[in-house]
Amino acid sequence: PGLKEPTKESLATTLRQAEQWHKTAGGRIQYAVAPRFVLSCTDALLKEAYEMTTAFPGMLFHTHAAENRIEMDAIRKRCRMDNIEFFESIGVLQTNTCLAHCIWLNDREVHMLAERKAKVAHCPSSNLKLGSGVARIPELLAKGVTVSLGADGAPCNNTLDMFEEMRLAALMQKPVHGAHAMNAQTVFEMATVGGATALGLEQDIGSIEAGKMADLVLLDMNNSWNPLGLDGEDRVYSSIVYSGSPENVHSVLVDGRWLYKKRDHTTLDVGRAVSSAKDELRLLLQRVC
Repeated sequence: PGLKEPTKESLATTLRQAEQWHKTAGGRIQYAVAPRFVLSCTDALLKEAYEMTTAFPGMLFHTHAAENRIEMDAIRKRCRMDNIEFFESIGVLQTNTCLAHCIWLNDREVHMLAERKAKVAHCPSSNLKLGSGVARIPELLAKGVTVSLGADGAPCNNTLDMFEEMRLAALMQKPVHGAHAMNAQTVFEMATVGGATALGLEQDIGSIEAGKMADLVLLDMNNSWNPLGLDGEDRVYSSIVYSGSPENVHSVLVDGRWLYKKRDHTTLDVGRAVSSAKDELRLLLQRVC
């Protein structure tokens, strides 16, 4: 109850923030409207939040959908239909819609996602930790739905590690669909091209092509926890997805600018930042004590 606010007030705040932040910092910062999920929003809030995206080119509509059984029962009771069907009925299931989770879908909803070209953000760690279920990712991909990888929030993920999300996305489907389901290249594409497409930025980032931004992550795969020998494309994908970790990251190039090179931050004074954080923590503890 303490987090509730009137629909009009919520929309007005969101509009002010969108006007302030969308497409700023040379396009590096973009705004998305993100109503939490059906059960915490009025129908008017969901519909008007989506309408707001039409006034800002490139703006996303992002919310959570079909995450767990209890939620689904409550949505059916309130809306007289399932989650994705409800979104379709109020007109928010569109190409700039990105839905987190999408675990408990019926066949009609899978078809709706594909037909509307809505995007899905798959969050394996969160789904496992919360016991939410196993999303129908192979089926969504087979229908042509764009699936990216997400982490959900820190409390239900803890590591916010996209290498771990890749590995779990591959592994959690295999007991259901067999050992050959969700191969490493498919998962790698979800983490790169899939992510770019979910953000509506597939023309600019997500793959190494002429005309796209020079966004590159260089990995050193010659570590004790990585397999020996990387001959062949399949072995490279497999090594990254199944044994890669943040410790493998050697350098990061963003739009042609090195932000992290040879395991060193090029734009941050890390030592100074740590020292400043310690000073702030010390002052906070003094106030508390």
